[in-house]
Formats: sequence, C-alpha cells, structure tokens
Amino acid sequence: SINIDLATNIVDSLDIIYPYGNLGRLPGFTNKPWDSNSSELGFGAYDRDTAIAAGQRLRTFTERIGEQQIVERIRETMLWADRVVYLGFAFERRNMELLQADKTSSRPAVWATAYGIDSALTQMNTSRIASSLGGVLSMDYVHFTCENLVKKYGPLWSQDA
Repeated sequence: SINIDLATNIVDSLDIIYPYGNLGRLPGFTNKPWDSNSSELGFGAYDRDTAIAAGQRLRTFTERIGEQQIVERIRETMLWADRVVYLGFAFERRNMELLQADKTSSRPAVWATAYGIDSALTQMNTSRIASSLGGVLSMDYVHFTCENLVKKYGPLWSQDA
C-alpha cells in the first residue's frame, strides 16, 4: 500500500491528458484538468445531478476528434516524452493514431501491459508502439496486470532520465 499524501504528490506531478474527458474532481488532487468547482462523485455514491454533470464532462471518440487543441497537446507531449506507460490500453488503431507523434525528437523508454493478449497481437502492438513514436529507446511489453506492472517498474518511472 502507499501513503495517500505520497500518492497525491505522485499523481499531481504527472502530465495526464484526458482526451475523452473525466468524471470530476478527486479529493485532495490539485494539478488536474478538471474544474475546481466541479462536484465530487464518490465511488459507489449516486446523486442524480452530480452524475448528470459528470456525464456531461465525458466525450466519445468522435466528439474528442473535434477538439484539435487536445490532439495537439497529446502529440506534443508524446513528441518530448522520456517515458511512456500504457496501462490497460487495447492499442486500437484510432487510439494509436491519436498518440502518433508528428515527428520524433526523443526516443522514449516504453512500458506496456499485455495481460491476456496472445503473442501475435503482442508483436503487432509492439510494432504499432514503435511506429507511433518514431522508434523507442527500450520497450518492456509484459504480460502483467496494471497493478503488477506498476509494482515492478513504477520506481523506475520516478527516476530522472
């Protein structure tokens, strides 16, 4: 387990982009894209108005495509990333296109989960990742759950590149 203050500091330090929106504010987190005035909807809680407001902050794939500013921010982030981590990511073609760096300035180290994915798809996805980033410095594409990937490799992600 991890101390909540440490977890909050780690999450606040990450550059997380939400191309499909988000459900709202999490207690204690400050460096996030959601409106500080948005309501909190606790896990398992239900309040009709809060749930409707949370749903209005979500976008489908086609709604997201119309927001070129988000696409540009994602591609700029991918362009300069030292590390890229794919957790529970299906490598669907349109999502990979969204993560396509326009050109490559750095070759990042990559970690990705492949839990329950057969070896043929693993090879195809490895190729998709490398292609979308214009090459990679290293890649660990492992048959782990997200939890096990974070446990094993998480300490590496917080070290200076």
